[in-house]
Amino acid sequence: MGLAEGKAAFISGVVRGQGRSHAIRLAEEGADIIGFDICADDDAVEYPLATPADLSETRALIENLGRTASLEIADGREYDVVKSVAASGVARFVQEYPDVAAIMQNPFPLPNGLLEPEGVTNSILHLVSDAGQFITGTEFRVAAGFSSRA
Repeated sequence: MGLAEGKAAFISGVVRGQGRSHAIRLAEEGADIIGFDICADDDAVEYPLATPADLSETRALIENLGRTASLEIADGREYDVVKSVAASGVARFVQEYPDVAAIMQNPFPLPNGLLEPEGVTNSILHLVSDAGQFITGTEFRVAAGFSSRA
């Protein structure tokens, strides 16, 4: 039995980088995934963003692990759209999961070379597993010690 068996996770930016890392690792450990990504470039971002093909690839990676992926194209800046994606995903899994185990927002890329997505992902996996059941709060920093430097 995996560390996230019997759980569902809701992940923004699910198609690449941190979001994909979280989705794949949690699926490897038994979680089903609800997620969204904008899948379009944004003039405010200097690098190319995810594409619909990337979304299809992420869905296939999750499903190849034997897990279910409820993934949609949505803009995280549009509250009603995100609420609809969450409701759709939760409705799909509601019989199996009375609560979504994890909600992850991935708004910024990691500083290049300082911390790999997998480092953050493993911390998230611990939090959603039974081993993390007594860890509560609104913020859990995974900063490789950089937030404590002067």
